[in-house]
Amino acid sequence: LLSTALGENDFPPGDFQVEITENVLLGRTTMTAIDPVCQMSVDPATAADHRVYEGHDVWFCNVACAQRFDENPSAYPLADD
Repeated sequence: LLSTALGENDFPPGDFQVEITENVLLGRTTMTAIDPVCQMSVDPATAADHRVYEGHDVWFCNVACAQRFDENPSAYPLADD
């Protein structure tokens, strides 16, 4: 398995950082999101939970992180802030 980073994008405030990687095995491309609560990498296809916040998809590594996010979404800035 060879994984090549395709890059990170800078988004305006309120968006969440998404990193895209290309796995050179079966020619698949996967997207990895960052859980805004714990900063863990999350595969959206297998994420424990998901929200749409201000029009943006947000994925979580577990339900507890999603619940913490729900309590105060604005407390969780972009991963690179």
